[in-house]
Amino acid sequence: MAKVKSLAELKAMREKLQSTLDLREKSNDPDSLVQIKVAMATCGIAAGAKQVMEHMMEKADELKLGIVFTQTGCMGYCHAEPTIEVKCPGKDPIVFGLPRRADHRGEVPRQGPDRLRSCRQQPR
Repeated sequence: MAKVKSLAELKAMREKLQSTLDLREKSNDPDSLVQIKVAMATCGIAAGAKQVMEHMMEKADELKLGIVFTQTGCMGYCHAEPTIEVKCPGKDPIVFGLPRRADHRGEVPRQGPDRLRSCRQQPR
């Protein structure tokens, strides 16, 4: 982590972090949002789950998708780590495995952010 050298840098960091927390804390109805859970047990972390989650969060933020990201424990699919569960409003969750940055650029599902946008827009 880089050292904070000024009050302005500290305020900028606070603003950035606050904006990521607002979505989770201020949502009255989290079931109306796309939820992505990333398995962060030891095997998931060793397989790169942290890097994949960080990349997905950056992309979602960049595209202003309004997705809630959550870290979970073991999902039981160690052979397919890192594993990611995507839950669209009003639909059953889908679990994806082996989302390598080289293949998928950290995007889930494989069809990319358009699929996540479309699952948010469909009525329940």
